[in-house]
Amino acid sequence: IGIWRMIRLRFVPEEMRGKLDYLVVLDRLAGSGLQRQLGESREAYALRVRAWAPGLSKLTQAHLGWALGHPDRRASRALEVKECAREVRKSYAKRSRGRWLLSILNPFSWAFSR
Repeated sequence: IGIWRMIRLRFVPEEMRGKLDYLVVLDRLAGSGLQRQLGESREAYALRVRAWAPGLSKLTQAHLGWALGHPDRRASRALEVKECAREVRKSYAKRSRGRWLLSILNPFSWAFSR
């Protein structure tokens, strides 16, 4: 399931990338031990893990804009989410010292993301 959640990005329409790119980042963070606490908002989580994943606040805002915004602008907002997610994954890979590999190797990492 975890591998499918990473590769499915290649098979979905561009306007769905707003949700899926965000989920891939959450899966990667949760798989390496940085999951959201029960009842913790997305925004509070982004602030808590900003030392590990700078840019997660911007990604969270972009995702919320995609999810709650006007449906006609969904494709352009999905592109913004995609770019933010790429930045967060790169910055986390640099700071994590290999912890991100745990999320790829752990077949159940998807179960910890919220």
